[in-house]
Parts: sequence; structure tokens; C-alpha cells
Amino acid sequence: MARLITTKGPKHLLGIATLLALFLVLAACGGTQAPEVVSVRISPESIKAEVGQQIVVSVDVNPDGRGISGGEINLSFDPEIFTLLGVTPGGLFGSSPLVGVEAVDNQSGTLVYALARRGPTSAPTQASTFAELTFQVSGGVPAGRYDLLVTRVGLADEAFRDILDIELTSATVEL
Repeated sequence: MARLITTKGPKHLLGIATLLALFLVLAACGGTQAPEVVSVRISPESIKAEVGQQIVVSVDVNPDGRGISGGEINLSFDPEIFTLLGVTPGGLFGSSPLVGVEAVDNQSGTLVYALARRGPTSAPTQASTFAELTFQVSGGVPAGRYDLLVTRVGLADEAFRDILDIELTSATVEL
């Protein structure tokens, strides 16, 4: 037998019913979904290389349903092991993105690279490459595992708001 809850009944039951109704409305509106996480990774994540060899890696972005209008990546590498020879934009921001910053410092082993899309951004942006990087492995270096690290990423969505949920994956080079 069902009971009808009215304002004349116990007040705690009315509160529970209200909370349950609010929860159901939020669930129906997507209020309980996890935030979208944009992933930024160096690909391939594991590289076998030899002394003196050139290696090419890409910095790939999966927007996970968001539009991406612009961004900046910061990378670090061991300057005793690697020399960064060149950086080229990938297809993430279209065929002719604006280059805001291209700061390669082979003495300290760092890269700061910022790009932006020309024109409007439609959401979702397709997963694509932010940039391709060409490294030279130095001669006379000991065998071992060396990291190419994504140290910081800043991305802006289609409305130029900062994207806060970003997952970073770096790469390891084995000599």
C-alpha cells in the first residue's frame, strides 16, 4: 500500500523526496557526467634509437568533444642527449595556423611552442597533431632511457576559455 507524502506529513520525508527529485533532474540533464578530459601525448610513447640518429615525434591532442582554438606546449629534454632540430605545426589548428611563440633552447633543453587557429573554431575539433618535433641524438652518449617530457600545456576551447582538464603523456627514448 502506497502512502502519499504531503506537507502535513513528517517534514524529513518531504526533504528526502525533494532531494531525490533534484537528483533525478540533474541526472537527466547530464549533471552527473564526468568532465571531458583532453589528452595530450607524445607519440610514439616509447622509441628505440641509436647514437647519431634523428627521431621524429608528434605531440597529439584528443579534444574529447571540445573545440580547440589555440594552445601552448612546454617540453623538456636532456640537452646532453638531444638537440631539437625543428618544430612544425600539425593539423590540429588547420592548414595555416598562427605561430605565437617558437622558443627552442637547446642549451637548457626546453621548448615553448604556441599556435592558434585562423578563423572560427567548430566543436568538436577532431583528434590531431599539435606539432611534430625532430630531434638529433647526440654522439658518444651512454646507453639508457631518456625522457621527452610534456611539462605544461595550455589550451583554449572554441569560446577561448581555458581548458582545465588535461591529461599529459610523455615519451621515453631508449638508446
